[in-house]
Amino acid sequence: MYDILADIGNLIGFLSLLPQVRKTIINRHTLKDLSLTSTILVLVTISLFDIYFFVNGLIISGLLNVFACSYYGMTIILIIRASRKKKK
Repeated sequence: MYDILADIGNLIGFLSLLPQVRKTIINRHTLKDLSLTSTILVLVTISLFDIYFFVNGLIISGLLNVFACSYYGMTIILIIRASRKKKK
C-alpha cells in the first residue's frame, strides 16, 4: 500500500517539475529567478529519496527521481555559469 502511495506522490512531483523544465529550456533568462541554494537543497532531498526508493525496491519512483536529479544538476551548472558571466 505504501509503495503505491509513494509512486503516486512521486509521479505528481515529477509531473509538477515538467513546466519548470520547459520554461528553463525555452528561456535561459529564468535562471536569474532561481536560487542556487534552494536548487541544491532540492537536489540533495531528491537524491536522498532516490536512495530510499532503490533500497526499498521502489524502482519506478527511483527512475523518476533520476530524471529530476539530472534536471536539477544541470540547472545548478547553468545558474553557476550565468552568475560567472554577470561578474565579467
